[in-house]
Amino acid sequence: MVFNGSVNAGPVENAPQAGLRSKIMKMMQRLAVGAAVLLATAYASAEPHNPNTDWFSQAGWGVFVHYLWDVQNVGNRANTMGKPPVSWDECVKEFDTEKFADQIQQTGAPYVFFTMMQRTRYLIAPNATYDKLTGYQPGEACSKRDLVEDLYRSLNKRGIKLMLYWTGDGPRQDAQAANGMGGWNGNVTDEYVQNWADVVAEYSRRYGDKVNGWWVDGCYAHIGYNDKRWGILAAGLKTGNPKAIVALNNPSMSHANSGTDHEDFTTGEVNAFTDIPDERWRDGKQFHVLSFLGPDWGTPGLRYNADYLTDYVGAVDDAGGVVTIDVALFRDGSIDAKQQATLKAMSAALKQRGVNREPWKTRAAIPAGNLACWKPAKLLSLDGQRILPANGGGGSLHSARYGVDGNLATTAQPGGEWPWTYEVNLVESAPVGRVAITFGKNYATHFQVQLSADRQTWTTVAEVKDHDGSKWEQTFAAVSAQYVRVRALQPAGPGQKGGQMSVAELDVYAADGTAAPKPARFIQKLRAGQKQTIVTLGTSLTGGTWRWVNVMKEWLDADFPRQVTVHNLGVGASASSHPPGQGGLDTVKQCAGLKPDVVFIEFAVNDSYLPYNISLADSKRNLNLMVDAVLKANPDAEIVVQTTNPVMDMPDAQNRHATNRPKLADYCEGYREVARQRGLILIDNYPNWLNLLNSSRDEFLKRVPDGIHPREPGYREVVLPELRRVLLGKDEQPEY
Repeated sequence: MVFNGSVNAGPVENAPQAGLRSKIMKMMQRLAVGAAVLLATAYASAEPHNPNTDWFSQAGWGVFVHYLWDVQNVGNRANTMGKPPVSWDECVKEFDTEKFADQIQQTGAPYVFFTMMQRTRYLIAPNATYDKLTGYQPGEACSKRDLVEDLYRSLNKRGIKLMLYWTGDGPRQDAQAANGMGGWNGNVTDEYVQNWADVVAEYSRRYGDKVNGWWVDGCYAHIGYNDKRWGILAAGLKTGNPKAIVALNNPSMSHANSGTDHEDFTTGEVNAFTDIPDERWRDGKQFHVLSFLGPDWGTPGLRYNADYLTDYVGAVDDAGGVVTIDVALFRDGSIDAKQQATLKAMSAALKQRGVNREPWKTRAAIPAGNLACWKPAKLLSLDGQRILPANGGGGSLHSARYGVDGNLATTAQPGGEWPWTYEVNLVESAPVGRVAITFGKNYATHFQVQLSADRQTWTTVAEVKDHDGSKWEQTFAAVSAQYVRVRALQPAGPGQKGGQMSVAELDVYAADGTAAPKPARFIQKLRAGQKQTIVTLGTSLTGGTWRWVNVMKEWLDADFPRQVTVHNLGVGASASSHPPGQGGLDTVKQCAGLKPDVVFIEFAVNDSYLPYNISLADSKRNLNLMVDAVLKANPDAEIVVQTTNPVMDMPDAQNRHATNRPKLADYCEGYREVARQRGLILIDNYPNWLNLLNSSRDEFLKRVPDGIHPREPGYREVVLPELRRVLLGKDEQPEY
């Protein structure tokens, strides 16, 4: 990681005296007492899928800072704030933990990693074991102030968890300290690792569960670390808190820097935020990635804006992974102001966005019947054996999920390799009979489509050569499959036609025709020349000044003149059971008296309104009661359940629409559940509006200027296409 041998910002430290002094040091090592010295056989092993990482996964993201002798005290870094060097003990005394904790709290970070040392002799807390082994007096290497304890107190009262940075190579740049550990010649020995583990064991016992985990640098195989030595070090780290989670950094390991049985989460040290996991665990370890927000580790400035970070951290969080963001820390305990503001904006956006680890359960497929929409996807090497990081080019991410999000404006594309495989898990096996691929700007000229029921045996259902980049689609005899792959064979490098394949959308359909739903019954009757009566029930989105019903009526009148009668019974500010006498349970009685052929129902947006105190269970129960009332009056009535748009808080305190509807997405899912259970038509407008909001808040506000009520252009551009698609049984997507 940063500064590990790459920075030499201060004077050379004291070298030890030869001969007698060396013998004295060895004698002191042998005389060191205490349980810490007896750790040689206590090899800690972490269980796969360790539940102790649950809190870490739920946190989703946090902050990392470097506080070191040659970063904040000496050298020409901005982190020193231009202050002259002082003794390390004095420097540590200056650090304001309250200021630091307050600024971390402002970012919204649930946890913070703080460095205890790196390479040099200097540590941020007293340690008697270290002093005995090295011969240094208190304050000469270890600060007299226990900065860790003070950090804990300041962070804990703000609800922020503390994690610490340690190293595997110890104080290797200080000859006296390194000799005290057992001697350093570029490699660790059992003695060196054991002594260093004894040092950290003293800290671990002192802090206990005040320290929730350790990120340990310099545990490299090329300097002598092996399974035994990783175990010794891990045992020392967990001496005082067996539930502390540990990561041991060894870049020669596999992808995400994970590979020993002695760690609980991946170190994930990378130079860019692009790697997005397909699930929480990687090789049995909690997925975690660590990179820097500034131009380099620990430096002020910005490489990413809040929108990019929200997108990236949100995608990792959805999968159950964790992202740690390194920021610049200054000598007085403050962090870079621009970085703080960016993380604060990201944190707020993430809270509004929420976490969705199984989107296929909470979002309707786009288009209807698309088995791949929202399902787990992967960017893989061509042979399907390795996960590839998402391409971060052009200032935006191209993660795997973007090929199945129902949004043609986003694309899935990996970084680093030209030929590659896009894989989607349909979650359940289905008789697949049709596949469609919409490519992004770059496309494969030669590709294969493969299906598999078990991810072991693959059937190639299509192979296409000399493709021109247009949307590709093919129907074939049904193949029972849970997994679908698109293998991009060409281009195989730069300068070739097409470019590295990007996938805007992969659509997969069952062979039984579910991909192309039939028109609604009332549409079929209209086409047969029959007249139809429609009743619409709902909130102000249905019956207010701006209402979606107008654009539907206009469409139906144009296609079926003088055949449609619409009774709009929508009531502004209403919900399914509010207000008394005007809620959905009341207006449905009036609806039943009209004996309608078709009834549209939408109340989820106001059922979720906190002041109305309508629970999610009540909302679904009320919807079922309304459906029952309609069918009792006319058993042949066709019922259409609708979700509407997400909402936004506006600047004035009177219009905190989102704050007052924190679980609107859950109420929309409740409507979907009832529609699925009862076989009702579902017009699911929420995902299309949400895609627009996520892609551009400004474009969303053009269509929904007050944050909750779309104007007529929005209804035409977003709602009408969905109405036509579902009711006419067309495989179309809205364009806006």
